[in-house]
Amino acid sequence: MFFLNNFMFFFNFEVFNSIKNLKMTKKFYLFYFLIFIFNLSFSQDEKSKFINTSKKFEFKDGLYFNFESLKNNKPFPKNKITTSINYSSLDFFKQLMKQNYIIIFDSKGVERKISKKKIWGYCQKGNIYINWNGEFNRIGIIGLLSHFVANLTRSQTRPANPYSYNSNFSMRNGTYKTTEMRQYILDFSNGKIMEYNRRNLEKLLKKDKEIYEEYINLSKRKRRKLKFKYLKKFNEKHQIF
Repeated sequence: MFFLNNFMFFFNFEVFNSIKNLKMTKKFYLFYFLIFIFNLSFSQDEKSKFINTSKKFEFKDGLYFNFESLKNNKPFPKNKITTSINYSSLDFFKQLMKQNYIIIFDSKGVERKISKKKIWGYCQKGNIYINWNGEFNRIGIIGLLSHFVANLTRSQTRPANPYSYNSNFSMRNGTYKTTEMRQYILDFSNGKIMEYNRRNLEKLLKKDKEIYEEYINLSKRKRRKLKFKYLKKFNEKHQIF
């Protein structure tokens, strides 16, 4: 289970594209199965490359209303949240995020109603969950260049079919939604989020001339294959705290 949980964030991005047109439940079952197969195919040396660099530092549980509060490790505590949820529940914040609004008492003791949309994220049992694309997603790699996976839902328009005999659809445009998994990088130096791809990684690695030059001198194939290796290498050299 240890590797199944961690490799979800390391699996080749082509897997996401290959299953994006499936229904969400089927997509996740196939995704986890492929991770299992992928896990078995790795040597022990390869597995050791994927170590979370956040183990040396523990974030406090609570709500983070913005990135700065996360960076300073100063969450809003749950004892100042008004809710019917059991405060001792192990998934307290996960349950809390199912609500559209949250009632809190601010620093002056005034009761306030906060929209879930305005919450940057939360920490639960040392794991950071970021509010991105309308969902709270666990950040799998915590480092100066943090990494997470999130769903992206797009609305698309199906052109009208003038030859259709269906009175309900002929000569009308239809709107439908597609959902696919995407990988992202959170730059812990400024809180900016960008898609995780080779081009963006190269831009971020420029902050370390030695690592960047080593990476850029690889062939395109190796640069694509070893993205996580250099992400880890950068994070190990540049600690957050």
